[in-house]
Amino acid sequence: MITTGSIINYGDHALQQIKFFRYLPKNSRAIVLIHGGAWRDPNNTYDDFQELNQHFNQHSVNDVNIIGINYRLSPEFIHPTHLYDVFLALQFIDKTVSPTSILMVGHSVGATLMLQLLNYVQIMKLGGKDIAADFSGVLDKIDTMYFVDGIYDISALIEEYGEGYKEFVTMAFGEEHTLEGATQMGLADFEGFAHFPKKFVVVHSQQDELLSMHQPDIFVEFLQRNGIQATVVKGAWGKHEEVYRRVELAQLISREEAACGN
Repeated sequence: MITTGSIINYGDHALQQIKFFRYLPKNSRAIVLIHGGAWRDPNNTYDDFQELNQHFNQHSVNDVNIIGINYRLSPEFIHPTHLYDVFLALQFIDKTVSPTSILMVGHSVGATLMLQLLNYVQIMKLGGKDIAADFSGVLDKIDTMYFVDGIYDISALIEEYGEGYKEFVTMAFGEEHTLEGATQMGLADFEGFAHFPKKFVVVHSQQDELLSMHQPDIFVEFLQRNGIQATVVKGAWGKHEEVYRRVELAQLISREEAACGN
């Protein structure tokens, strides 16, 4: 039986787990949280969102189940395994608690993984893995995505930061050629997302010491170029590992939930 605090495996590996920060059977809506950590850091888990969940409890984010996702990490596993795990977790959530709608929050490479969800068939194929499973049903339930201090163009990231960042990127993606089209922002033949939420919210702290404003700026420009409007929130929200813990993020999401009638 699922209760608040339940930790459940959606696969055989120890990292293939989800955590229910809040669960009530009557709740039809879900907030799903995806942690960062450069695809490799075992210190980043769904528990990164403990403070955010506490802020939710204090800012009237009610009548919603709150669920965190863990996924397998590099270097033991490389792209597109991280993305595939997010799909498996979402599929498990859909079959287990059947939310009618989903709001997603992804931090750092968690935001990258959210972006990759939107054209998963092509991205999985470019990463060397054809996928037969159809995840469109659960993707259609995602109505809002919060991209928090994320990485959106991996080639641009390496160009900006050089060898220090290239090391962990290559560790996650195996060979450099797999970076082409990893998020599709650099593809000349991009024809639009196969799936997309009703609302994109791009959040970035101006105090982030690991990612400059270049990443959110090129992401928003990419969205606008393709006719997709995004709400952009920039502010002094702390360092890279602080921004997702901020009360301001909970307040922002609380306002969105209120607008949705939740």
